[in-house]
Amino acid sequence: SAYLLLRMILEQRYGVDYQHIVEQQIAQPLGLQHFAAAPSHVDNTFKSHAYAGQWNEIKDIAYTNVIGVGDIASTTHDLNVLINALFHNQLLRGETVDQMM
Repeated sequence: SAYLLLRMILEQRYGVDYQHIVEQQIAQPLGLQHFAAAPSHVDNTFKSHAYAGQWNEIKDIAYTNVIGVGDIASTTHDLNVLINALFHNQLLRGETVDQMM
């Protein structure tokens, strides 16, 4: 749920969907040719269900197309470029990377 919340914060901050944030803020600046986030397709989502004698939809948990949670596809080369950029403060401030570590 934390990644879902982070995605929602990013989308509100940048005013575009997560797929475009990844493209515009990470892939393009770093020249990553094979690095992308999956787009959201509402038609391809499944509602949450619980079994209690029969299957019932869970109304209070709606992970409608949980984008931002392990949906990035890449090559090992582009991932290496990303990791190097991260730890050389090209994506985040040094203080932020220090907090992460």
